[in-house]
Amino acid sequence: MSNLPIALLGATSHIAKGLIENFVLNNQDMEMHLYARDKTSVERFLKENYSIASVNCEIKNSFENLQSSQYKAIINCVGVGTVDKFSDGYFRYFTVTEKFDNLVLDYIKHNPDVLYINISSGIVYGDSDDIGYQNGQSLVAVNNMDVKEYCIISNMNAEAKHRAYSSLRIVDLRVFSYFSRFADLTEPYFINKIVSSVLKRVPFVTSQQDMVRDYIDPKDLYQAVCLCMKQDKVNAAYDVFSMSPASKKDIIDQFINKYGLIVEYVEGPNLSGTGEKNQYFSYNYSLHDIGFDPNYSAIDAVLNESARIINMS
Repeated sequence: MSNLPIALLGATSHIAKGLIENFVLNNQDMEMHLYARDKTSVERFLKENYSIASVNCEIKNSFENLQSSQYKAIINCVGVGTVDKFSDGYFRYFTVTEKFDNLVLDYIKHNPDVLYINISSGIVYGDSDDIGYQNGQSLVAVNNMDVKEYCIISNMNAEAKHRAYSSLRIVDLRVFSYFSRFADLTEPYFINKIVSSVLKRVPFVTSQQDMVRDYIDPKDLYQAVCLCMKQDKVNAAYDVFSMSPASKKDIIDQFINKYGLIVEYVEGPNLSGTGEKNQYFSYNYSLHDIGFDPNYSAIDAVLNESARIINMS
């Protein structure tokens, strides 16, 4: 199977673009089949960022092609999208996740030697005080469900289903926070707003409440994916972590010192599309067991990737 290509589903997603870049730069012998509904967008991304001669990729805009192809691994980067764009379509947390997850499961049930890597999320821990602990338990407001619960349950359901298929090679990589130069700055995330404020030279508006995030450098996530691909028998979920997480205050201070960021503080909590999460990082370092050793801290990841955006503007 060593000469077979890998399939990457959701090739237009933020995380997928970082993985594509690292495969292109570090493993040119690895052929990739990039699956996306918008083939033109993937072609534009490759053309704008790389010499086409150095890209060993084939773009596919029909997911039905998956079943008739042979792969050594399938990486599922399909995302639902930003909550703010949903309107009343929150059901997509379930339907989109289940559609593509079942597509891959159907494939590996007939091809059990193929590795399935699913990009999951730290949201599976919910609001539990055990967030990020190896024996952590998730809490869900079963009688008062909102958007946050939809996200928790859809991810948890996928992971539980993967563990139930215990004989198949499936890895869930839980990413807590992620940023790269390929971020869509119109999406209302913390670092996006900071970088946009620097570029537009307008105040960054935020609450005075601090929070802690663990941004994973794209190169470290690529390392985790490659290590998973080396495991012969594996069915597990791993939290992906940096060398050290970072507080909101430390990140803001770095942008003030480096770029002269102007900050305007307002009253209120730290909110995200999936609720208030002041401590969002992992103490579960089981990924070490397969050789993972991050090279970058959360601050390194944010500063390195944001500099690639700001310096090109």
